[in-house]
Amino acid sequence: FKTFFSIGILFLTPGVLLIMRFLYFYVTEQRSGHIQSLIIAAILMIMGFGVILLGFLGDIVSINRRLNEEMLYRAKKAGFKG
Repeated sequence: FKTFFSIGILFLTPGVLLIMRFLYFYVTEQRSGHIQSLIIAAILMIMGFGVILLGFLGDIVSINRRLNEEMLYRAKKAGFKG
């Protein structure tokens, strides 16, 4: 999970910075332009959230696998044959 979270943050950070850049130019200078910053920021943030969600899913699958192995071990230890 830590690996996917770190990779996700690497995508989210530039996305947030580009949104802040867009907002700065929108408020201070003109009301138009710099739309490309907004589009790239949206793409980066979607990618970042996607990577973090993949990390969550991987972690949940890992926990589920460990629980299933533990249940199988206990069932075999108890002598269950099924």
